[in-house]
Amino acid sequence: AESTIYTIVPDFKEQECFKGVQVHWLSHWLATYKVCGRAWWFPLQQKPSHDKIFQMQSWLWHLYASHTPFACRKSVGAWLARNKYFKAQTKEQSSKTSAGLFCAELVAEALQVAGIIDSTLNPAAQTPKDLMNLTCFQKPTLILP
Repeated sequence: AESTIYTIVPDFKEQECFKGVQVHWLSHWLATYKVCGRAWWFPLQQKPSHDKIFQMQSWLWHLYASHTPFACRKSVGAWLARNKYFKAQTKEQSSKTSAGLFCAELVAEALQVAGIIDSTLNPAAQTPKDLMNLTCFQKPTLILP
């Protein structure tokens, strides 16, 4: 699952996508990335329990079925905070003004639902670069040069 504004690849049911939480076949995205970039795999240091995996997958399927939108403003806010334009809010300070999620926020919250990262971390303040530096991941592997 991912949260994105891209709608060029049909979802796993071969249906048209909308800007928000989507589910795709990895092979379809990798075929698209061959034209425009590289792809990395970040394996987890420790595999979560089956119960935690089920809990995370259930949460992700709920977001997909609910057509959870992409949160563009929160995405820009996380980037601005990361680049020191203002201080990021903590999870306790963060308001739920947007029902949507952006890409890094979805990953951070999914990791929290699975019990992999600290539940006090604010998912809405995370950027892709922040996620790459989390200690829950092993060394990344380039899967699409």
